[in-house]
Amino acid sequence: MAKLSSLLLDGANYLAQNGQYSWSLNVDAGGSVRFEVRSGDQWSYDPDSKERSELSGETVHAPATSITVSYSFMIEGGADNTADWMVLGQFHADDLTTSPPFAVEMIGEKMAIAVRYMLPGDDTATKMYAYIDEQDIQRDRYYEITIAVKFDNGDAGHLAVWRDGVEIVDYDGPIGYGTGVYWKYGIYRAESDESLAVDYRDFSLTADQGAIVLGTNASDRFDDTSTPQGQPGLTDHGDQIRAYGGRDVVHAGTGDDLLITGAGRDRVVANAGKDVVITGRGADHLLGGEGDDVLIGGRGRDTFRFSDDFGNDIVKDFHPGRDMILFDSSVFAKGAAVMAAASEAHGGVIIDAGGDSLFLAGVRLGDLSPNDFLFA
Repeated sequence: MAKLSSLLLDGANYLAQNGQYSWSLNVDAGGSVRFEVRSGDQWSYDPDSKERSELSGETVHAPATSITVSYSFMIEGGADNTADWMVLGQFHADDLTTSPPFAVEMIGEKMAIAVRYMLPGDDTATKMYAYIDEQDIQRDRYYEITIAVKFDNGDAGHLAVWRDGVEIVDYDGPIGYGTGVYWKYGIYRAESDESLAVDYRDFSLTADQGAIVLGTNASDRFDDTSTPQGQPGLTDHGDQIRAYGGRDVVHAGTGDDLLITGAGRDRVVANAGKDVVITGRGADHLLGGEGDDVLIGGRGRDTFRFSDDFGNDIVKDFHPGRDMILFDSSVFAKGAAVMAAASEAHGGVIIDAGGDSLFLAGVRLGDLSPNDFLFA
């Protein structure tokens, strides 16, 4: 196989940091990225005590920028992890020398989320774990990860992490060192005897300085003219909207937004940006907008709706026989037409809607039937 030295992901360039072996970094026809590290695999700038196969982003995000990362990852079957430490995804500080202020780690076979910060005026970093799983990770199974973070080493820092649509981290406090950050992912570990391979797919990163808008436990409305009392209005620069209980109605702005709702029968409308939508328990209604959106319905009998020019969207938790997909009749008019446009793709099913497409992650074509689709 050809040895990759760089890769364009979600419109940004990433540089390979590995031993440049044929197994170190590979991309399949479906766009999934596979990293493998074997004992003794070093990047040329690393000491013998470290082993690595990563992609490192060239884009540096300024402090206080709201950043959202979404992807799925799978650790392939094999020997248990015995490395003293291992990182599968990280935001690294722009100073190059410090440990990452955010990291998805593996402690043995358990997933963990690590946070580091250095308060203004200090010269020593503090590390804490915001999450350590109680159960071992399942090999050969994809996990869906969404990270929303604002790096600020004072009082304005925020981190939220969802795994398979369930929030596992909700942290407010200092995070980072007051520097810019850039994203890296793959495998980075202490030297170890066993080989390890990790696959990633459906990667998306958006970063902008928008508003953080919080809801209440009542039924709230969020749009370009209305937000809950005391909250800022929506912007065009990538907002984070967090609705809680109640039957909420949430309309994204025109930026790359993160929309999160809690329990209740919510209606959430993505808009022109590259939005990430995560809803909680309840029979929710999720509408894909004109951008390339990522939709996660959570628990409940959800409906995902798509109209003209909906972009290239991903639904990460569609359950055939429980959830429904609603197409405007201008996109598809019959279930048979949808099934004819559907095909197996790596990791799911893709529905070709002409200039638009819908990817159903983790679904097999044989799981679908015309009864999974509605039309309006």
